Amino acid sequence: SQPCSQRAEPDTRPRRHHSHMGDLPHTSALWSGVGAGESAESRTRASEAVACARSLRTILTNVLELPSKLEYRRLRATGGAFERRVGRCTGGLAVLRAAGFEQQELAGASWWTLREVNEPLLFAIRREIDLGLAAAARLQHEAARRRAAGEAPDACSSAAAGDTPSPLPSPAPA
Repeated sequence: SQPCSQRAEPDTRPRRHHSHMGDLPHTSALWSGVGAGESAESRTRASEAVACARSLRTILTNVLELPSKLEYRRLRATGGAFERRVGRCTGGLAVLRAAGFEQQELAGASWWTLREVNEPLLFAIRREIDLGLAAAARLQHEAARRRAAGEAPDACSSAAAGDTPSPLPSPAPA
């Protein structure tokens, strides 16, 4: 071991989160715990994450298609479908923040507003969502097949259930 004076400066760069969903830096919080077991609770978590991801994908697509429309860049934070599908979902608001949305109070109501449209970032996050949705579908299909066949979870599911990270190769660049 090197003496303290000769050690390199600590690495303070943001770390990408690795999980069974691959390397998805903007959406990793959304996918945490998805596919991490065979329990009803795990299946519910996966269903909630998928519904949230679909809503987030729609939000991003609307902004990308019509960036000048304020109604697509301003989302009411409380009440309604947004709160149910995104606001209450683990990681949903983190994805919004990663896309550049900011929470603010306007006229006595709470809103998520995107002031500046960064198209490359929004496209990248939407691609991550698509990759995550595809991976979640594969995991859900495989888990359903195992349940139907009466098989035990495989080693990857067991590792994920114990929150042991199992990094997969990063998705190919878009």
